[in-house]
Amino acid sequence: MPIDYSLTDKQWNQVEGVQENKERFDPESIKEFFESWEFPLYFFDFETVQPSVPIYDGSRPYEQLPFQYSLHILLEPDGEVEHHEFLADPSAGDPRPALVTQMLADLGTEGSIVTYFMSFETGRISELANAFPGYSRALLALNERVVDLIVPFQNHWCYKPEMNGSASIKSVLPAMTDLSYDDLEIQEGKTASETWLALAEDRYSGDAKAQMEALKNYCEMDTWAMVVLYRTLKDQVL
Repeated sequence: MPIDYSLTDKQWNQVEGVQENKERFDPESIKEFFESWEFPLYFFDFETVQPSVPIYDGSRPYEQLPFQYSLHILLEPDGEVEHHEFLADPSAGDPRPALVTQMLADLGTEGSIVTYFMSFETGRISELANAFPGYSRALLALNERVVDLIVPFQNHWCYKPEMNGSASIKSVLPAMTDLSYDDLEIQEGKTASETWLALAEDRYSGDAKAQMEALKNYCEMDTWAMVVLYRTLKDQVL
């Protein structure tokens, strides 16, 4: 590549990563970012379905409907981690009312809610607030607490060649840790969504109980991955 070729800083980081096996780490930016977070930390992730034909009253075609979440809670910097989860019974109708009430109880009213690509979670919470106006104020208050763990990787404050220019958690996690999704039966969100929707529409012919466990394992991995990435970075900067 010509040395005068116009690239952004992020693109040059990727080029240098490939050509020179060069890593990038900006501890001051990461430290300042983490210091803006407030404990307890709630590592949170939704799974959703997006039916083309609405299957619940009050929903729209292709609306993303949360049916599951995983939550790891870190009460203090060096404390133990608690795990909470919600997975709707596919045969019980609209999953959203029960999800909203448990989610509000689990997330409390104080502390940062840590996501990975926050616009997905905040978007779903805003939609829930519109769908259930009685909970609107409490739900929108959650969005005020959301922070995004993707930021250090997206901004290349931490970059490794193994990430191949991607800030996706499935690219970052194996580059930063020994963890991966490879041993899980369900390894990505699309499969999780398709599995639960098939169960909800009574189209699933396999072992439904086993698939529900696989859904739990996948979603739990998403939030545990965030905990591990946070600790990996924190140990280097705080």
